[in-house]
Amino acid sequence: MQDQNTDRPEETTPSNQPTQPDPTSPPPPGTLPTDQTQRILHVQAAQPIPPHKATELRESFLDLGEKIVTKGNADAEELWRTTSDDWMNPTEFRAKLDSPPATPMLTASTGDQAITHGDQTPDAQAVPEGEGDASTAIVEAKPLIKPTPRQWEEHEPIDRSYEVDHKDIRDLDGTRGWRITGASRRGKMHAHEAKYREDAWWAGVSRNKEWTIVAVADGGGSYDLSRVGADIAVKTSVEVLAMELPEGKEIRDSHIRGAMDTALSQTYQALEQKALEIANNIQRPITSRDLSTTLQLFAFCPDERKLTVAQVGDGLIALQKADASYVRLGAADVGEVAGATVFLNNVRGMQWNNRIWIYKLSELPCMIISMTDGVSDDVLDSEEQNIRILFNALNTFACEKIPAEAIYNWLGYDKRASFDDRTLVALYQGS
Repeated sequence: MQDQNTDRPEETTPSNQPTQPDPTSPPPPGTLPTDQTQRILHVQAAQPIPPHKATELRESFLDLGEKIVTKGNADAEELWRTTSDDWMNPTEFRAKLDSPPATPMLTASTGDQAITHGDQTPDAQAVPEGEGDASTAIVEAKPLIKPTPRQWEEHEPIDRSYEVDHKDIRDLDGTRGWRITGASRRGKMHAHEAKYREDAWWAGVSRNKEWTIVAVADGGGSYDLSRVGADIAVKTSVEVLAMELPEGKEIRDSHIRGAMDTALSQTYQALEQKALEIANNIQRPITSRDLSTTLQLFAFCPDERKLTVAQVGDGLIALQKADASYVRLGAADVGEVAGATVFLNNVRGMQWNNRIWIYKLSELPCMIISMTDGVSDDVLDSEEQNIRILFNALNTFACEKIPAEAIYNWLGYDKRASFDDRTLVALYQGS
């Protein structure tokens, strides 16, 4: 989950990125004669050239009065986009450039002669004019290696306070024969960085078992205790809503809205109280901001075909109709900068009313789903096609012996630049 300060690493280009000199510009003073310095030394990478490696080579060549043209990905973002690692981001990729090298991956050529160097040439150096074959400038490049997924491993968190399981799967009974299935999976980024899963979900039924309630939350990745906030948000909102939702025939929308408002307000207060409790325990300042989390909350009453939704932050809630078409519910928040969102602790008072929706359905739906942005961002890449594929997959999973396990396994899919925690919960008609 990203907040407005930042959560995911920024895709920026390092300031030491080399520029490509103009081969037609005159050589610098004190260099070799023009007829010799006009030899352009092309360095071609069998794999993309890391910016800092290209800088080292360029500086070495300029000292000799040579000019270098670097062919490959000089731009760090483009370098990232061409890597085979489907989930690595630019900052992580640049951090891995200092990993122990394996084999040299550069080929140096001058004119029509090319020399490929193997393991016997570990250092970057050049043979100047007069100290070797005048027709050939030999570049022995430092070994370069492009990180592979094998370098990214799962690690256990060192901090054992407020532990959260990396895996959360549950299959539960709803009301009137409806079933709840859901799974939450720690993201690859958190697994590699030895952090806890920050997503959470919870579900329950109202006191007279007329409503099925589902809550999904995504803790802000920039906040150390966001996993605590997410857990409190889903549990508090479901418990309060279960007690507050009106039941019986001819349920008024105003009563439903009032129940949702109360659930959101008390969840907000629960975050404030938990922050105060933690601050007293650890004797350092803690506020609800340290527990920042989003919240998606929905409740469905099959008898009255009433559906109510509340959403603070990003993620996606959607409904599949009997004809297999779908409808998006609620509305995701968008922050002030790209990729940012709004957290529950940023909203209160009269703002709750604008985040509550009530629907009267003409027919019973096939399925209602809620997911964090670790899934929805991938789905919305190609919304029409992907949501249909997702609903089809979930309908298949519902027939499995343990639907939640099937969802969890599916959440392990690989996708470029997708490394966040993933949580997906579905409410469907049981057989």
